[in-house]
Amino acid sequence: MELQKINFDFSYDLKKADFKQDILQQEMLNFYLRADPRFRQAFYNDFTPQFVQFLKDKAKLKEPVSLSMSGETRSGKSVSAISIAFLINYLNGRIMDIRYIVGNAIDFMETLRNMKSEELLNSAFVIDEDKQGLFGTGSFAKKMKMEDLSNIIAVNNISALSLCPTKFARSESSLYGIRSFGRDFEQKVVRFMLYNLQESASTTKPMGMIYIPIFTKMLPLEIGEPLNKEYLAKKMEWVNKEMTTGQNLLGEMKKRLALILSKDPKFLDLKKKERIAYATMKLGSEYTKSETEEICILASLFQQGVINDEG
Repeated sequence: MELQKINFDFSYDLKKADFKQDILQQEMLNFYLRADPRFRQAFYNDFTPQFVQFLKDKAKLKEPVSLSMSGETRSGKSVSAISIAFLINYLNGRIMDIRYIVGNAIDFMETLRNMKSEELLNSAFVIDEDKQGLFGTGSFAKKMKMEDLSNIIAVNNISALSLCPTKFARSESSLYGIRSFGRDFEQKVVRFMLYNLQESASTTKPMGMIYIPIFTKMLPLEIGEPLNKEYLAKKMEWVNKEMTTGQNLLGEMKKRLALILSKDPKFLDLKKKERIAYATMKLGSEYTKSETEEICILASLFQQGVINDEG
């Protein structure tokens, strides 16, 4: 889609706002306000202008933005993340499309590997469900030693918004965390607390509230409506895939790692025990001995053509 001048709708009126959330989340918020002076000060500080300027500064400096977003299911994380990602892409001269919204970290890996360099350059992705437990506590790119994805991200100035309901996914590699605290359905705006994640977990600091419109409000109808239809269809595809196939993300990751090994000349030149040692070195400590052996067996089956990428 050709780049065009867009007037983004970031309007909201906090005096009229009615942010809905469940009773337990509301009580938790009330507790934070009573018990934590730092949180209370941040809560009454509208940090939205500074946050938007931060995105503009990063685009001007050609530096990637790494954000972790958490909050209750259906609290508006995804539709607000798309707003942020769309803005980052736009500031870098791109009209974002559905390809920049991926279902999980595996999809993100595959997209980075397969997209053209000009499509990756100065881009921003939404990782809709970045399940932190799949890769441990470190960043996905750091754990994925089979390919230098971190280098791909850095060289191409790729921003990533990682979503997880329960915690800040990829917190070790994210600059800031954003946690949802209610959604105004009338004004179509989601309320988030912005946290600084650049220090230790014990000193994570709330900085201020940011109010992000959902993308169907922020974008002109002719752009937002088609993107929304494609997003809903893609979301349903993810749900149906998990329901019909019982897709196991860890198993899928093993399969992808095995496929990469099956194309690695160094791996193919080694004997069985040497292959296991080589794979152990490449995979690091994230996989047990039995898991590493399983990956090596799968790699051999790929090499022999017994199984293929389709399963």
